[in-house]
Amino acid sequence: MLKPLAPSTAPVNHQAKAEARLLKQVLLMIAALFITACFKLPAPQPRLVTTLVVVLDQSTPKAEARRCGELSARLDEILGRPGVKRLHVLVLGTGDQSTGFEPDTVVPWTKWSPDGALFEHPDRAVAVRREWLASVRSTCEKTIRARRVSPIFTATDRAVASLNGHCSEIGRQRSDCQDRLLALHSDLRENAQVQTREALRELSRRLFDPNGDRLPPPPVPRIDTKGIDVRVCGIADTSVGQGERLVQPSVVIEVWKWVLGVGESAFDSSCPTSEPVGDRAPEPR
Repeated sequence: MLKPLAPSTAPVNHQAKAEARLLKQVLLMIAALFITACFKLPAPQPRLVTTLVVVLDQSTPKAEARRCGELSARLDEILGRPGVKRLHVLVLGTGDQSTGFEPDTVVPWTKWSPDGALFEHPDRAVAVRREWLASVRSTCEKTIRARRVSPIFTATDRAVASLNGHCSEIGRQRSDCQDRLLALHSDLRENAQVQTREALRELSRRLFDPNGDRLPPPPVPRIDTKGIDVRVCGIADTSVGQGERLVQPSVVIEVWKWVLGVGESAFDSSCPTSEPVGDRAPEPR
C-alpha cells in the first residue's frame, strides 16, 4: 500500500524567514534610536553679538562738528571691552518739524564682524579696526546736520524699538544679542515732547523758587529699557537762548531717571571726545 505524502514545510520556512527579517529591521531601528539618544550631536551655538544704538542730539551747538568724533570714541571704547567680538551699530539723530520730530538715520545698521583668520595677524587686525571706525565716522559726517529743536524723547523711544527689533531679527538667523546697549549723546533738555518738557520746566522753577506756588508736574511717560544697558552723556553740554532759564543738570537727571528707569550712575556730564585709537587687537574667537 502506498503511504500518503508528508505535508510540505516550504510555506512554514518562508513565513519564518519573513518574520526573522522583520525582527531584524525592528532591532536595527531600536539600535539606531538608542545610539541617537546616547550620542546626540550638540546643537550649533548661536553667534553672540553686541548690539548698540547711539542717539546723537543734533540740536547741540556745533553738533555737526562734535558728535561724529564722540561717536568714534564711543565705538572704540566698546570694541576694546573684553568679549566683544561682533558689534552691530545703528546711529540715529534727533529730528525737527521737517521730519515730524522723528529721528534721522545718521548711520544705518553696520557690522563689525572680522574674519577669524584676521586674529592671526594682530597688526592687520588693528589696521582693519581703524579702517572700520573711520568708515563709520565718515558716514556720520556726511549725514549729520544741525537742528533747532531737541525731540530727544521720541528719538530715544525709536532707538529702543530699533534695538529690540534688530535683536529679534538676528535671533531668527541663529545669532543672539549678548549685550543690548543704548547711548544717548544729549543734554536731554527736551523741548518738543510736551509732558517731558513741562516736567523739566516745573521742577526747574521749584529749584529757583522753592517758596512759590507748587503745581504738580505733569505725568511723564516712561520708556521701557528692560534688558538694555543705558548710558547718557553730555548733560552739562548745553546752552540757553536769550530770556530762557537754564534747566539744571540735577533736574534733568531726576526727570530722565524716571523716563528711562535707570540710576544716576548712567549719566555723564560730558561725552567722550578722544580720537579713536583702535590700538588693541580684537580678542580671538
